[in-house]
Amino acid sequence: MEEGQDTVVVRDADVDPVAADAADDFFVLLSRMRAHFLACCAALDLTSGMGSVLRGLSGPTPMREFARRLGYDPSNFTGIVDRLEQRGLVARRPDPDDRRVRQLVLTDDGRTLRRDLETRLLADLPLFAGLDEPARRTLRDLLRRAVAAGDGSAG
Repeated sequence: MEEGQDTVVVRDADVDPVAADAADDFFVLLSRMRAHFLACCAALDLTSGMGSVLRGLSGPTPMREFARRLGYDPSNFTGIVDRLEQRGLVARRPDPDDRRVRQLVLTDDGRTLRRDLETRLLADLPLFAGLDEPARRTLRDLLRRAVAAGDGSAG
């Protein structure tokens, strides 16, 4: 048993032990990252859905497309957007090419709050606490490769 571990994981012989260990560590980090994200959102009086929208919205984006990209059912997404719009953080605009389509855009207040959220997320981020800049670049690059492989765009 490795130092710091209090359980022994028994794996089937046909399981790649390196991939299994990486998956285990990834899930631990994912859990920590989610808890950190929720705490940062709560400090700004945001739900996790509202925080996800603020972080993911970079330019005018059709609402249906954005909901799909974030993994939300359009009807649930509308409720999140309603709350953001009531706070003056996003606006719905007609698409200039198809007025039946509503685009979602950040307001100035939304951009300011997104910056505040990003600042909080990156300050004291447990995921990066022990990594120097070259290690963070390596992690970023590996994660990008893993994301690309998972969505079929890996080259």
